[in-house]
Amino acid sequence: MEKKPVNPGYYWLANDWDNLLLSCQHCNQNRQHKLYDETVLKNYGKADQFPLSDENMRVHAHTHPLTEEEKHRLLINPCIEDPEKHFKYEKKEGVILSDTEMGKKSIEVYALKRPLLVQQRKKILILLFSQMSRVLRELERLNKENTTGQQQIFDDEFDQLLTFGEKEAPYAGMSRYFIKEFLLVNNLKKP
Repeated sequence: MEKKPVNPGYYWLANDWDNLLLSCQHCNQNRQHKLYDETVLKNYGKADQFPLSDENMRVHAHTHPLTEEEKHRLLINPCIEDPEKHFKYEKKEGVILSDTEMGKKSIEVYALKRPLLVQQRKKILILLFSQMSRVLRELERLNKENTTGQQQIFDDEFDQLLTFGEKEAPYAGMSRYFIKEFLLVNNLKKP
């Protein structure tokens, strides 16, 4: 006699392209991690987790539409939501944070505070903040000597800063978060 699983999962979505997203092994597989702000190894990773804000809304069969359950989904789907609306970053180390329930749950489930990720973000932050300093230095020079040559130097440094936020750049969301803040604080605008 075949044993039925307690929770059959979403068997009808197993081969649905809209249900499949590319992810790294650490985000997707249930593995032990010691996160940046923790001292104990714990299991993290998406695996078969589908957290909802209201478990009573969970759909258990293909005969029911997912529309009502979708309103209670807690994991960010970057094809549907803009992750940048849910994530912010600590300036010193590059630790990912959130004020939203969806952001907090996604950080937890995907283990986005893994030490390696925090270290990699910090490396990008160092480069990003260095580039911001160059932009400010060249802006100051431009304000002193408003020449075509100085304008070109400033424009080049500014363009270089914006490359950190391009969609192909590593940790682009974090970079855009700090670039947006930098532009606001220094009253600068993207060209």
